[in-house]
Amino acid sequence: MSELQGYFCPFGSLDIRAICKIGDDLDMNEGELFEIIDDFRESIGSESWDNIDPVYCVLDYVLQEARNRVSEVTGYDFINDFSGA
Repeated sequence: MSELQGYFCPFGSLDIRAICKIGDDLDMNEGELFEIIDDFRESIGSESWDNIDPVYCVLDYVLQEARNRVSEVTGYDFINDFSGA
């Protein structure tokens, strides 16, 4: 049964639980979370979900949004503008 379930949902239940918690904390619904993961899958050119880490996808999105907001407010992109000095 678990093998069959893996074909429908290759992510573990802890992964799903983790992204649901992140989504709840950020007032995101399951459709938004799915779209983030699906956009990531498409961006890497993958047809399958087998090698996709949904927690990574959602956290990467959250960090990118934070980076965009900091850049928008300060006019400084700490990733691209930081000189190390």
